Amino acid sequence: MPTPTATPNPPTTLQTAPATTAEQRLAEIAARLDPCPAPATIAGYDRCPCGRGSWPCGITEAAWIARKLDPYTQARAILDDQLTTGGWPALTTA
Repeated sequence: MPTPTATPNPPTTLQTAPATTAEQRLAEIAARLDPCPAPATIAGYDRCPCGRGSWPCGITEAAWIARKLDPYTQARAILDDQLTTGGWPALTTA
């Protein structure tokens, strides 16, 4: 009867070389973080749909900053869009 051989676990390493510059780190963060969807503010909701407190939450702001976007400008654009569409996403037909 053959003796079982242990298979070593593969080392846990990053698939890519670690980021070395601030620009590379921001690019990695931007690639990994997605902003949370905006709540239906017209309907009276102001909390993050992902359960992280008030919207925009820290994750959403971090995602915007990593993409070099101004959080205030982004939030304002989304809220203005909700006002012009009546608070509901625009419906498209195929």
